[in-house]
Parts: sequence; structure tokens; C-alpha cells
Amino acid sequence: IVTDIPGTTRDAVEQTVTLGRHLLRLLDTAGIRETADRVEELGVARALQAAQTCQLALFVVDGSKPLTPEDEAAMDAALQAPEAIAILNKQDLPCVIDPSELPFSYVIPVSCAKNEGLDLLEQALDMVFDF
Repeated sequence: IVTDIPGTTRDAVEQTVTLGRHLLRLLDTAGIRETADRVEELGVARALQAAQTCQLALFVVDGSKPLTPEDEAAMDAALQAPEAIAILNKQDLPCVIDPSELPFSYVIPVSCAKNEGLDLLEQALDMVFDF
């Protein structure tokens, strides 16, 4: 089950994409948050396991809004991966998140709406994977 309503995503959505020289298997999981719902709890556990077993975690957040407690939990999970990159989306809007305050080696500003910043993400991937 996957929807845009918080708390309903149960299954990970997987997609393989190519970005420059990199073939990436992306896994979009349930949000990481405290919940009393047992089924949602299973989705959260799967998301945490995915973060611990991946080669690279991409922490994607809306840069036009302050971090929420759920964002903070997802960030903590992403930082458990061997490598992690923060992606501040919606850079076509005023950014309210200070990139220097995020504990990532790479913080990449992008605008998916305008297809901007993916070259910077590709450069960060080159650095992470020693290209």
C-alpha cells in the first residue's frame, strides 16, 4: 500500500534509474516515525532495515519547510548507511533549511520541478563512489 497520506505507506517502491555514470536502485520506503499502528510499525521497521543495509542513503527533504520530527528521524536513519547524501528539494522556493546545519558530507540543492541540481547530485555520487 502506497499513498501520499502520512502513515499509509506499507510497501517500498523500487525503481532503477541512471544518473550520469551511475545506475541507482532507488527504494522509497514508509516514513520513519513513532506509531501505535502495528501494520505501520512494520513499514517503519522495513524502512530502518533498508537504511542499514544499503550502500548509499539519499535523505530527500523539502527545503522550503522546516525539518519535522519525522524528517529528523529519517535523517538519523539515513546517517546509519555507509554513505549518505542530503538532497534539499524545492530550491525554486525560498529555502528555510541551513545546509551547514545538516550532518552530511554532501548537501545538494535541487529543484525537481525545474529539473535543476541533478548535475550537482551526479558530482556528489562521483565523489562517493570514487569516479
